[in-house]
Amino acid sequence: MILSEALIKFSGLHLNSENNWYHWRESKQEFLPEGIQLNKSDNQYYQNVSLKKQLSKQYAEANPEIKIKLTKYYISTWGGIHGNKSDTLKCYALSCPDGLRKRREKGIASWSKALVIRDPSQYAIYDARVAFSLNLLQIVYPVGKRYLYPLLTSRNTQAGKWRQFILSQSNGWERAGDDFYKVYLNMLSEVSESINCDISTLEMLLFSMVDDLFVRASSNS
Repeated sequence: MILSEALIKFSGLHLNSENNWYHWRESKQEFLPEGIQLNKSDNQYYQNVSLKKQLSKQYAEANPEIKIKLTKYYISTWGGIHGNKSDTLKCYALSCPDGLRKRREKGIASWSKALVIRDPSQYAIYDARVAFSLNLLQIVYPVGKRYLYPLLTSRNTQAGKWRQFILSQSNGWERAGDDFYKVYLNMLSEVSESINCDISTLEMLLFSMVDDLFVRASSNS
């Protein structure tokens, strides 16, 4: 089994028409960028999908100043990452995708968000929770060739426990290469085509289900 097949199996346990498994900080209406509206009756999964699409549409039509503001909103206000300097946010907002990908894991939790609002059908967030889930999937399922995806720092109180467990189980794994983000996107694309969903759904599943995967991986080990 390869990682994409493991993700397909895991997705089959959770994806449905409601997708009520996704929970993140609520996108409060008063903080939304001008011109963006979310349906209050939608659950957080559908609101997040709508938010990405609307931000992407605005970004495509915006001047550089507005692109920076939209990027700052998604990274800082929505994403909760407040440590980026103004010049860094400008870089994330305006640099070409190839230039951002060359940064590899440095700032990836931020710059991958910047890429998502450019095109959520092509790019996906890679943050600490996604990283944990990608590694835990390889423990839960009988993946043959296993790769250790970069583990990012996290403020989550459980992160230390997840990290320690993954490192204790990953002896002999090959480290994911410098192109790990591209490999991650290709896998999401392959799985999305196989099960007829979009890559945002898969990324949100990985983000949301890290604790579930940890429990299952701990049981397996």
